Order: sequence, then C-alpha cells, then structure tokens
Amino acid sequence: MSKAIVDTSVLLLPPDRLAEALSDFDQVAISVATIGEVEHGLLAAGVDWESRFRRELVHRRMLDLFNVLPFDRAAAREYAKVCFLVRQTGRSHRRRAVDLMIAATASAHGVPLLTANAKDLRGAEALVKIVSVRGA
Repeated sequence: MSKAIVDTSVLLLPPDRLAEALSDFDQVAISVATIGEVEHGLLAAGVDWESRFRRELVHRRMLDLFNVLPFDRAAAREYAKVCFLVRQTGRSHRRRAVDLMIAATASAHGVPLLTANAKDLRGAEALVKIVSVRGA
C-alpha cells in the first residue's frame, strides 16, 4: 500500500490536477501545518470573494478527504534535521518554516511528500522523498 503526505501547494491545484497527482497513492494525508496555512489564507483573502471562495473550497476538501497528521515530537526532531539540511544548501530555513514542518511530518512518518514547490525543499530530499507535482 502506497502512502504520501500532500503539501498545501498541491491542494491548491485544480480538482483534475489534484486527482491526477494523488492517483498513484492508496492513502494520502496532510500535516496539521497545512490546516494552519489554509486557514491563514482564508483570513488573508480579505473581501475578495473569489479568493475567499476558492480557499474555502480547498479548506473543505482538505478536511473532508484527508487524515490529518500531527506535528509531534518525532516531527519536531525531523524538523531540526530538515532545517539544518536546507541551510547547508545556502538557503534560509526561516522563510520556509511551514513547508519544512510539512516535510518533517512526512519524514517522521516515513512517507513521500507531494509538492508543487520542490525547489523550496532543496536539501530536505536527504531525509524525505520529494515527489514533484506539476503545477496548474
């Protein structure tokens, strides 16, 4: 049985692209950090009803379709390692903190991470398999 964690960037894909990205996996989960990113996006949408509507759809889809994995002690240990590895590539880990928390969750669970932003995780592939998903 193949499992994976989905990054927020993949959840924002159009439904047909999302279905295609997930088609190779039997079980797909999200990190609790993804919920925070999407809920922040809802607040940041302001009064632009189109943005707010699209983000609300993503939020509902996310909560209905995926198991939510915690950011626990094991993920925190992996996060420290992922941050170190990303810094070794000469990139800041601070700007990517939530993305790295999601990657750390995948690493702690020993499953690949599906993302449309693989370049943001350069260095993390030493700990977690990064599966690059083509954007919209």
